[in-house]
Amino acid sequence: MIKDKEYEQQLLQEIKGLNQDDIEKILRMIHFMKNEFFTASNKETAEKINILNYAGMLSDLTDEETTVFTHITNRRNLFGGRELNL
Repeated sequence: MIKDKEYEQQLLQEIKGLNQDDIEKILRMIHFMKNEFFTASNKETAEKINILNYAGMLSDLTDEETTVFTHITNRRNLFGGRELNL
């Protein structure tokens, strides 16, 4: 617990004196790192779980609808990392 407070104080000291734009960039960078690096191992599992939300309706789809659905879910992965704007 003491170590947590020390880290918090170190982070505060590092950003002290920076201008608003730099602080916003740091916050976006932290957000990006949390999403991309620290939860990367859980991403694939989460995507598999998300796809299961549609499992009940998949049996009702026609072949054409199944093709479209598969295309959409595969293409969705291409847009995952577009949050960072530094």
